[in-house]
Amino acid sequence: ADRILRPTIAHAARALGSTTWVFNHVALLVACQGRVDAAARLLGYIDAAPTAEVICKSPAQRRSYEDARALIEAAFNAEEFHQLSAAGARLSESEATGLAFASAR
Repeated sequence: ADRILRPTIAHAARALGSTTWVFNHVALLVACQGRVDAAARLLGYIDAAPTAEVICKSPAQRRSYEDARALIEAAFNAEEFHQLSAAGARLSESEATGLAFASAR
């Protein structure tokens, strides 16, 4: 999945001007890998992205986001999640990509 999703980020940026929708799926992948702290940061990145509400999320994108959030909320209390999400809100796209695929190197 890492090999498929990483290039999708660059393609989405070129085609749509936004990568937010891809990160819905990436956050779920990262959470399923057990890297829930990174997934929480990625949700913060998604939520803070200027195009987060502009691009219509498909049911699959919403489901990935919700499933990732459920895994994160099971791992952290509300304050921990808030802190991680706030840190993610400050990430650049490049930093979010690096965080997401850190284990794929």
